[in-house]
Amino acid sequence: MKRTTLALSGFCCLLLLAADKPDSDAIQGTWIVAACELEAKLLPLAAFKELRYGLHKDGKWSLEGGPGFPKSKGGAYTLNPKEKLKTVDLVPHDGEYKGKTFQGIYQLEGDEMKMCFAFPGKPRPTTFTTQVDSGHVLEFWRRIK
Repeated sequence: MKRTTLALSGFCCLLLLAADKPDSDAIQGTWIVAACELEAKLLPLAAFKELRYGLHKDGKWSLEGGPGFPKSKGGAYTLNPKEKLKTVDLVPHDGEYKGKTFQGIYQLEGDEMKMCFAFPGKPRPTTFTTQVDSGHVLEFWRRIK
């Protein structure tokens, strides 16, 4: 009985420590897109199934496996986890949107994350939804490493 209680206590402590991990650390890793919606239209899995996003400690992101969103091989990201809706901004370093900011919101829960972005020039989303002609993209990511 004591062993079970001790093991359970240790497990609970680990969960609490993981919960206290800042988003800037917790978001790092390699991610796949599990689902993507562009302006209220669900995109076919074939459009993104080969993509691998890397979110790195230095505030950089990378993309392997295709042109993907935002049609760049990498760039910089910034997080603001202190807002009521946590915000994220992506700035591609190459491609069609080089140097332009994609404003977004995110929700991170362990190895799953959802993000909703606005194309440059469109207002930052305020919900995890998209509408026709909104210029918003909603993605569901899953960590693989």
